Amino acid sequence: MYEQLARFFFLIAFTLLFVANLAAHYFSLYWVYPWFDMPMHFLGGFVIALGFHGLPSLVGKIPPSKRTFWLTLLVAFGIGFSWELFEYITARTYELYSEIIILVSLSNTPN
Repeated sequence: MYEQLARFFFLIAFTLLFVANLAAHYFSLYWVYPWFDMPMHFLGGFVIALGFHGLPSLVGKIPPSKRTFWLTLLVAFGIGFSWELFEYITARTYELYSEIIILVSLSNTPN
């Protein structure tokens, strides 16, 4: 029963992620609403967690349980948080780099 419920949630979440991503690209939601990226990452991490949670049961090794579910979800949250931190640091670094390039370009232009 629990195994079927996990597969059901995986299919629902995967379908929701797929449709939301298509709509986001079609309507340029990532550019119009910069915050839209974060819930999509959250949903993507949730889909990956559910997929990895159900993977052992597909190969017949370990039946999924509530303990493996929460452990997988915790790992997915950790990876998601690390990814968002990486994006934030990269964006800040790129902004600083862009400002330096602009300043150097402006200082090298003849009056």
